[in-house]
Amino acid sequence: NRIAKAVQDARLLKLRDDALILRNWLSQISHSAGELDKRFKPSGFLGSRGKRFIPSLESLLLARYYQDAEKWKRQPHLGFHGSRG
Repeated sequence: NRIAKAVQDARLLKLRDDALILRNWLSQISHSAGELDKRFKPSGFLGSRGKRFIPSLESLLLARYYQDAEKWKRQPHLGFHGSRG
């Protein structure tokens, strides 16, 4: 009876230690996942504007790709596939 109780206590201690290790690992993973979300999903103005990183450079970038950039720079964003035929 004592041996069975000792084995059960040892198992419980091991489970407790494993649970602590798992908790620490999960907290590290969730913390780094939050940082990844912030890095790849920016909020605020930049997050809502697609690939327009700096608004003042938008017309300059468009002028490089389009000769008629003035016609395009104030148009609404058609999505990344909007220019395909």
